[in-house]
Amino acid sequence: MVLTNRPASPKKDCRYNPFKPPPEPSSSASCCCNDGRKCLAAMLLLVPALAYASFGTHEVSNQIHSRVKSITYRPMTIVQAESYAGTLMRSDPQSIRPRHIGEAGRIRVENVFWLHIQKCGTSLFNTLWLHFCPKILTKNPKLAKRTDLIEYNLIKDYPIKEWCSDKLFYNYPRVGFHWPWKPSHWGIQKHERNADGTAVPPQTEEFHSFAMFRNPVERVKSAFSFRETTKADVPHYSQLNDPGISIEDYFAESHIPNCQIKMLMGHRCHHYVDPRELDVKEALRRIASPSFYFGMTDRWDESICLFHYWYGGETQSFELLNSRPTKRLDISADEDELDRELVDVDTVFVAGAIKIFEERLRVAGC
Repeated sequence: MVLTNRPASPKKDCRYNPFKPPPEPSSSASCCCNDGRKCLAAMLLLVPALAYASFGTHEVSNQIHSRVKSITYRPMTIVQAESYAGTLMRSDPQSIRPRHIGEAGRIRVENVFWLHIQKCGTSLFNTLWLHFCPKILTKNPKLAKRTDLIEYNLIKDYPIKEWCSDKLFYNYPRVGFHWPWKPSHWGIQKHERNADGTAVPPQTEEFHSFAMFRNPVERVKSAFSFRETTKADVPHYSQLNDPGISIEDYFAESHIPNCQIKMLMGHRCHHYVDPRELDVKEALRRIASPSFYFGMTDRWDESICLFHYWYGGETQSFELLNSRPTKRLDISADEDELDRELVDVDTVFVAGAIKIFEERLRVAGC
């Protein structure tokens, strides 16, 4: 069955939308929508308007809402994010070209963290596993010609202790379970003792991070279409239990936006996080590190080229395939309108990330 967006509802739109002015003071916040959370959000938006209604003006309410909007949902503009990305690159040339690249050899990696963001390039794992565990392809060269490589099969068929004993993939064997990024990882406890008999605590380890980012609108479309893991045939992590939900209503669920920057800042993709906590500057600083490789899903071939420039080796045919495609639904919505409607903190963050990505590509000649 092919699902399409349902026709626009004739009832009053009470969806929570931080980019629109609050309702007029005379508007009803009662059940003009079916979901209680949405009605509550609508009522909350009425508060500043009602508070200032006694002063005979709704303009003050709009001004307050405009200030709140700029604080909570747009901590930076796209231009500011791109400018800050440029500042990071100028202040640390290694963010573009780590010192170990060149005649001295490629970057040496012992500890790998895969920041696997939902609907953002699962196929990257094939590159990570088969590149950093080279013995697998050396003894099984036909794997490089396969078109059906899946991460959980690679982990099961080529366990790390047997094929990659000198590497540590964090969260093994559930490497791809969408673990949020964190700034440090503890070393393995070796049960060593000090001279006085006290235990030596594990030390933090150096590690390298790998991720793929994606055009935020395209990521939301993919998540909206991804219904294989839901019993009710509803979009990925939707809480409304409505198979006929529109993509706009899906995006209006408060926990759906900002997935990519949430994961980078240590939160789960599908958990609600106050946008004021999503620091775009800090997110860009993290990915500008020479120990943080990332690519862009809509520029896949260039991303893989950059990977091998940083870590050596040649591009293999399997690396250029999408091994985990999502079957897209027919989203009957105007593309330009979606680009305007589906705006969140990810929109700003990814714009800055692209600035860093393109400069890395330029230096790498990809």
